[in-house]
Amino acid sequence: MSFLPEKIESFDYYKEKLPLYLQNSYGFLEHFRIWYELLKSDKPETSVVNVGNLILYLMNIFDKDFLETIAGLEGSGAGEGDYGDTSDILDKLGDLFGVSRTFTCTYVDEHSQTVTEQLNLNNENFLILIKCQIIKNYCEGTYKQISDYYRAAGLNVFMFTYATDPATCYLYLVEILESDNYSEDVRTMFLAGMLRIESMGITYVNILTNPTVTGFLVWDTNESDKYWDEGAWAI
Repeated sequence: MSFLPEKIESFDYYKEKLPLYLQNSYGFLEHFRIWYELLKSDKPETSVVNVGNLILYLMNIFDKDFLETIAGLEGSGAGEGDYGDTSDILDKLGDLFGVSRTFTCTYVDEHSQTVTEQLNLNNENFLILIKCQIIKNYCEGTYKQISDYYRAAGLNVFMFTYATDPATCYLYLVEILESDNYSEDVRTMFLAGMLRIESMGITYVNILTNPTVTGFLVWDTNESDKYWDEGAWAI
């Protein structure tokens, strides 16, 4: 969506707003067209509309093509990772929401040892952290909203509670497909609790699944009025 409505995009719209004596003045329309082309042209670097639309788009970090877009910006995308490890707009968004791509975190590993690591996130992993921070800022605490966040961030996180452990939630980061293949930085942030949405009074246990899960069952029913035991398991 453009911030300039389609109705006022054409040159004729502005031309017709000019007094007749200016429309008939020698050379005025040609000079006026130069100013119009600064507003709207096919060259992104000289178009106020194109630059403005890009700035608006860069606020939509949940768009599926966001990483490809920032990787194509001047001064972005250089370094390691598919989308590089530098991005001015990501750094500014991180500052806005109080997170940085460089930080120290502490977690407990699979051997129950406390580990402290220094991370320097690439663009892809930093975007995941920013998404998490945004959701934390306005999360209503519903299961659906939290589940939607994990999916939007590209994380397969499953939440389980057990009667034997009251007020405790077990979070499992699962690699369902080989393409998931989470980076070590994502695994570290997950274990450190930086990628989870928390509810007050709940204790969380973060678990990395190993080996990769190759399939899982989903309870499926085509009718909304079915009871839980009247559906069918679908793989």
